[in-house]
Amino acid sequence: MKLKYKIFFGILFIVFSISGATGSFFYFQAKQALYNAIKKELLAVSKIGSKIIPGDILETLRKPSQMNSSEYKFIQSLIKKIENSNDEFLYVYTMRLKGSKVSFIVDSPPSDDNHDGKITEDEIPYSIGDIYNNPPQSMLLGFVTPSTDPKPIKDEQGWTMSGYSPIYNSKNKRVGLIGIDMSVKKIESKVALIKRAGLISLGICVILTIVFSVYFSKKFIYPLNLLKQEFNKASKGMLSEPIEINRTDEIGELFQGFNNMILELKEKQILKSLLGKIVDTKIVSNILNDELKLGGEVVNSVILFCDIENFTPLCEKLPPSLVVSILNEYFTFMVNIVQKWGGYVDKFLGDGLLIVFGHPYHDKNPYNASIGAAKEMITKCKEMNKKMALGEYSIKNSIGIHAGPVVAGLIGSTERSEYTVIGNTVNIAERLEKLNRKLNTNISISMDIYNKLDPIQKKDFQYMDKHFLKGKANPIGVYSM
Repeated sequence: MKLKYKIFFGILFIVFSISGATGSFFYFQAKQALYNAIKKELLAVSKIGSKIIPGDILETLRKPSQMNSSEYKFIQSLIKKIENSNDEFLYVYTMRLKGSKVSFIVDSPPSDDNHDGKITEDEIPYSIGDIYNNPPQSMLLGFVTPSTDPKPIKDEQGWTMSGYSPIYNSKNKRVGLIGIDMSVKKIESKVALIKRAGLISLGICVILTIVFSVYFSKKFIYPLNLLKQEFNKASKGMLSEPIEINRTDEIGELFQGFNNMILELKEKQILKSLLGKIVDTKIVSNILNDELKLGGEVVNSVILFCDIENFTPLCEKLPPSLVVSILNEYFTFMVNIVQKWGGYVDKFLGDGLLIVFGHPYHDKNPYNASIGAAKEMITKCKEMNKKMALGEYSIKNSIGIHAGPVVAGLIGSTERSEYTVIGNTVNIAERLEKLNRKLNTNISISMDIYNKLDPIQKKDFQYMDKHFLKGKANPIGVYSM
């Protein structure tokens, strides 16, 4: 999942959690407070009503036939006044407890409670003595002391919340109770307002979440995505210009670090490009990575020494500018051939080249590679003479090849050094190159090289006997072509 989505859903979760917890807390607190306020009101009105209703008269009403009496109608008128005292009161009634049975005495007068224009059967008052089935505990408690329902309950009149108070006669004897019902719909309408307010609050929180997500996306995600794109470009070698960002926070420090890295990579890239024209690219990489220390290591390599025969007389006869032009074109061809066959030019020695195979590039068969490169160098030199029509000034390649251990590394001082190979193997390759002048050949190789060649490579070489090379005590077997 992308970071911007993680931030969005993270903020959304936090907002929902806080808003939900806060909203739920206030919802239940407000709901409980509303119930408590209703209970207080029901208790207060029922207490007052119990004082208003004459207990002595109420006690005399025991038969349905008394419902047309003046006493009944008087108490019913009092009940009506109590009921009309608050629009939220649904019913007001009186009841009697006899044994375990609860029965109606005086009920609210008939009224069009559902406002349909007619009095239905459920809107007709209960008769004296009608039994109230399954009375709640709060009602039974109301015959003894003022009480209310703990929460809305469902009875024969529907969902209501009621308050009760005992009614006393003149002798302070409990003769019944007064009950006041409040419609739960009116209670729920207030609760619905609280819910609606909570939903509106939650909606505002969602909008704020989106706003904050967009803000943080622009503030953090956009620069991070930009940095990611630039890192991808840099990993592919496409080094862009430093990124301008006016920030002093951690994001700004991150961009500054990236810009510094890009500048260093550009410097290395330029340095590598320049050094690559002087030293092999792999060696350049090692130098830039500080993997090469002053000193060297002994490695087995194939050394190819190439020189132009009689180049000094050629320099004396031709203008210097022409000599340089010929030499540059010659070296261009030779270097391309060497690189093609997996070798590298260790150094230019005037009109000669010191070439290494097998290090630092590990070819499967550097012996065959060196011979392949040498043959192509001879052929290319002849083509160059023909193309440039040098005539008597034609140049001739002379190549010597030998294999063995060499010391490869940085040679020099701590202030100035160069990467090269030195050792007896290099000296023998150079002597073999000089031997071509005596043998009138183009390529001379040691027996060590010859013995490692494939048969197809060997067929072009002829054994030239053993020869003493300058500075060497023992002769070596030589093959030439």
